[in-house]
Amino acid sequence: MNSDLLLSPLESALQPQFRFVRRDVCPAHPLGPWKRSDYHVLSLIVSGGVIDTAFSSGRHCRRPDEMWLLPEQVERRVALVGDRPDAPMVLLALAFRWTLFGALDALAYFDLPLRLPSESGNWLRARIERAIEAEQQTGIHPLVRAASRTCLCAEALQIILEHATIKPDAGRRIRLFSTIKPALDLLSADLARRVSVGELAKACALSRAQFHHVFHEMTGQAPLVYQRSLRMAEARRRLLAGGMNVGQVGALLGWNDPFHFSRLFKHATGCSPRGFQRRGRNALDFA
Repeated sequence: MNSDLLLSPLESALQPQFRFVRRDVCPAHPLGPWKRSDYHVLSLIVSGGVIDTAFSSGRHCRRPDEMWLLPEQVERRVALVGDRPDAPMVLLALAFRWTLFGALDALAYFDLPLRLPSESGNWLRARIERAIEAEQQTGIHPLVRAASRTCLCAEALQIILEHATIKPDAGRRIRLFSTIKPALDLLSADLARRVSVGELAKACALSRAQFHHVFHEMTGQAPLVYQRSLRMAEARRRLLAGGMNVGQVGALLGWNDPFHFSRLFKHATGCSPRGFQRRGRNALDFA
């Protein structure tokens, strides 16, 4: 298939998810437990020390004025090492995602840099600082704020992709999109509704075996695992947005038993729904 024919539907399927942009003051902290973020985080030390960061691929020392990308779902351990025992560390951070079809991480099709070059990092730092000032302003119309956040996510994505490399199998996986688009539309239409593999395969005019193979090639997940990913992504979004308790979020997405929902959520994210809400306010989780 001509790649140009895929451009329009992919543009429609590509969506930003803004989590936050902020400046945090953090005390020195010893090497903590392994953790991972549900968003990509761009992080920069303004002053106060260094961050010793351990990834499974190796250990790095993050220094002031360096812009680092902490990829979504990549485990890391960090220690905040202050210049002085009583000196806090000042951090800038932007947390965001770009998804395909509501659940797939768009950046999963790329090999990503951990550290951005100085010129790109400096440009992003200035942009993030302006965004922090804008977030603190009152009286901004919600549409204006939403548009500003989308622009910030787009600018961050553009800078990252300038230094990323697309994975060898990305083109082949994305070309399968038109084959399974009816199933993707069916899954996203009503997140609370249980859809069978047979129903999804029929929508795509494929046998169950053919559909399962093509779907996994495109998404990297089995169909029902992908369906659960969609629902969990929406659960995370609603929990962080506030205004609903854990039981209400679960029921909205088809889990009427809050204990069952909590077990599934903990299995998917590594923490309980309430713990996830608290963690969203913890600056150290985005260092």
